Amino acid sequence: MDGSGGWAAAYQKAQAFVSQLTLIEKVNLTTGVGWEEEQCVGNVGAIPRLGFRSLCMQDSPVGVRLTDFNSVFPAGGTIAATWDRGLFYQRGYEMGMEHRNKGVDVQLGPVSPTKKRSWTDQSLTSRRLLAPLGGVQRLAEIGKVSHPTLSFPV
Repeated sequence: MDGSGGWAAAYQKAQAFVSQLTLIEKVNLTTGVGWEEEQCVGNVGAIPRLGFRSLCMQDSPVGVRLTDFNSVFPAGGTIAATWDRGLFYQRGYEMGMEHRNKGVDVQLGPVSPTKKRSWTDQSLTSRRLLAPLGGVQRLAEIGKVSHPTLSFPV
């Protein structure tokens, strides 16, 4: 990786950060700490000496889990059936807002389609995944496609 494509500054910053980590700190970042503690399904551990705070991750295909007074959003397949990009985005934005209000840093969603049939229309699949991520990330939340697969029609 070289940081091309407009990512050069972020890549350099990441390299500088990682170069300061001890082996134990690298393990802490890549394996995580805790499981289903409070509002998080997992956490990335903090590195206080470098000012890196812990990150709360939430597995959330239809909303925040493990906390009270949550919305349950329509499943991605239901939204995909509308072909409405604005609705894809709005669902992501509203989910991101709820995650942020619950103290979640990383939303592990939306979920990618896992059936071979879902991949027959690459255009719909990409819209269904990217538009909600745009909504989540507009809030300065971290969104990540959950369970990505490489499944192609036979």
